[in-house]
Amino acid sequence: MGHYRPSFTGKNKAGHTAFDGATELADFAKTADNKILISNLYEQVYTNEKWQLIADFYAAEFIDHSEYGSLTSQELIDYYESSTTNYTLEKVYKIIGEGNFVAVFTKVMIDNKEVANIELYRIQDGKIVEYWRNVEYVVEEELWLNSGKFATITTEF
Repeated sequence: MGHYRPSFTGKNKAGHTAFDGATELADFAKTADNKILISNLYEQVYTNEKWQLIADFYAAEFIDHSEYGSLTSQELIDYYESSTTNYTLEKVYKIIGEGNFVAVFTKVMIDNKEVANIELYRIQDGKIVEYWRNVEYVVEEELWLNSGKFATITTEF
């Protein structure tokens, strides 16, 4: 597998790439509400593994720019409920947002491997309508070129 997860290239099953999609900032007055929405998503769904609550956060149909290309919130629920991957959210380091976009930097464990995970959400009418992510496995400490991925991150947001 190497040190890092291979980059997603090409198009997913929904026809989207890792880089296409909306980019226009809007709804600046909703920045705080959108950050709270995403904070609640991580607390209620990913920390407590309450997968059925995904439908409370994601639009029924949303654009997924990951390699999986889920098309509906129900598909995402089904994926997590049936997954054989051992996925654990270890820590949310930072949630930042501006208007309708919110980004989250987390440490997760995937099949007992430490992963730096950055996810970007576009929110409209109180629901996630678009999603991007970058997943990078953390190399062994002796290969670090600095103090590591998480050493300088504050948890204040």
